[in-house]
Amino acid sequence: MKRVGWILLIVLQFFPCLCNAKSFNVVQTELNCLIRQNGEVDWKEANTFVFEGQYSRASIGLIFKNDTYLDNIVIEENGVPYQYDYSGKENTYWVGEEGILNYYFNAQNETRTFEISYTIYGAIDAFADYSELYWPIHLKTWNDPLESFKATFRLEQPIPKDELHVWFHGPMRGHLTIVDEQTITVEINNVTPEEVMDIRILIPSSYFTIEKSDQEDGTSIITEETNRAEEEKKQYELAIRKQKQKIVWDWIFGIGFLLLGMFLLCYLLYLFTRYGIEYRLPRRTPSIKQPLELLPPGETAHLMKFFKYPILAIQAIILDLIRKKNIRLDIIPTPNHGHEELMFILEAKDEQEPIRDYEATLLYEILFPNITEKSGAGVSVSKLRNALQKNPKQFIPAVRKFKSQLKEAVNKQSFFDISKQKVSEWIISVCMAVLAAFIWIKLIYPRRFLYSIPVFIILFDFIGWMNLTRRTETGTLYFKQYLQFRKFLKNPEEMKAMENKDESEATWEKYLVYSVALEATKKTAPVISEYLNLMENIDSALLVQLSGDWSSSFKQILTASYSAASTISRYPSAWLDLKEKVAASRVLSRVFIREKDSAETTTNEDLHKIIQETESTSNE
Repeated sequence: MKRVGWILLIVLQFFPCLCNAKSFNVVQTELNCLIRQNGEVDWKEANTFVFEGQYSRASIGLIFKNDTYLDNIVIEENGVPYQYDYSGKENTYWVGEEGILNYYFNAQNETRTFEISYTIYGAIDAFADYSELYWPIHLKTWNDPLESFKATFRLEQPIPKDELHVWFHGPMRGHLTIVDEQTITVEINNVTPEEVMDIRILIPSSYFTIEKSDQEDGTSIITEETNRAEEEKKQYELAIRKQKQKIVWDWIFGIGFLLLGMFLLCYLLYLFTRYGIEYRLPRRTPSIKQPLELLPPGETAHLMKFFKYPILAIQAIILDLIRKKNIRLDIIPTPNHGHEELMFILEAKDEQEPIRDYEATLLYEILFPNITEKSGAGVSVSKLRNALQKNPKQFIPAVRKFKSQLKEAVNKQSFFDISKQKVSEWIISVCMAVLAAFIWIKLIYPRRFLYSIPVFIILFDFIGWMNLTRRTETGTLYFKQYLQFRKFLKNPEEMKAMENKDESEATWEKYLVYSVALEATKKTAPVISEYLNLMENIDSALLVQLSGDWSSSFKQILTASYSAASTISRYPSAWLDLKEKVAASRVLSRVFIREKDSAETTTNEDLHKIIQETESTSNE
């Protein structure tokens, strides 16, 4: 997270334009309209802009209807009118087709108010009893919501309030007020771009001096608007009830999910205490200062890592094969690069210790394939890497066999409670179903249940921590013994105080091998190097002084063995993943081409044939 923060900071420093993005917003609109007795309507609209960045032009659509026209169009700012000019210079404006008003200015990081005024002709529909002004006051003009909107309509002569009929069509939160006998106002805040508003004013026809029709529509208009108002009121009340019901159901779902999460958490704690907590041994664990013969180094790494497949397990097995004299170490100069390289050379002697199945697979099928029990063959880390890269398909069965044999050998030791795995799988299935339900509810209510997110994060983090296979009592005993053995290997003072430390190099060989399996090499290797300097006539396949001193030799041996183990663990599996992806993409592409060229649908038999053909050419 810190790395991402530093990257963002560097990007913002080197690219300041990203910090100064241009934007504008119309925060306030104020309308002032005068309804004249001759039927003309003087319209004045003031829009307040907030500019972030530099702007020089704006456009707005003027409101008009069929059979109406606009005249005396003027735009001004602070009482100073703009000039009508097509040049696009500052403080000019012009009106294009369909009533689009274009005006030019120079604004940068400031607030400006532009006033647009014009006269509307033909907006009044005059009847025998009443005349009406039915006019839109807000259309979708800007992309951002208006913070404040106010419209004021005035009459030249007063009309009694009981003879004025006014209806506002728009959001229910709008406030319509007949202020006095000459003034009508509409006020509303936070107007979204999608909200369209219009006003309908019914005025006695005696107010106007224009020609009127003989038809009397006042009563029908009042009836129509009354019915419309009642219907909108019903819809509004229904929407309010639905909103309240939604809030109630939100709380029910939220509390339900919260309780479900807490229940699952408590249930997982119960299962963990029953199936996941290590056994408590009734007696004190005896400490050991020598590795147990029952548990080889590769299986020791599995015991410490809970059935995982660590690279250190392979490295420890390679070093143990060197200790058993199945592999000999030698330094051979490379002709092309001009430097020396550590080689693993296969040995075949009668006095060798017996090896296990997975050790034989690693030795004769992975490190030295096709050279069974013949000495003299050598391989370096670079040759091993090249072989795995050039022909990984040859090594995949051997690597799978090696992993399977190693796991089977660990299972025979009965160090792990296998029954716990079924419980873990069931727990994961239940929790994944709950997570899927949570995501589904989250899609329906995108802004709800935010308070449930921490609960589920904690819940599933706990599941990941809990999904472990518990050790048996025997496994727990060996695990705790090896924990103490690791503490011993990581304590140089205790190792130096050990009695008979120079009696045999076999002890130091095992210490080096098991320090790899127990991740204690950094502390153990220097102590072994110090005491090997005091020993003479060392007969060991593993403790070989390859270079000037023991520290450099150990570094070479540990680095080469780790590189070999990493290569064996990584390259075949990576190639297999790539092969499966390539094969799947080929199958899909061939099915797509087949269905594109013909109207027939690919059957299962056809798909099986395509897969077989693809597998036959997968080596490409």
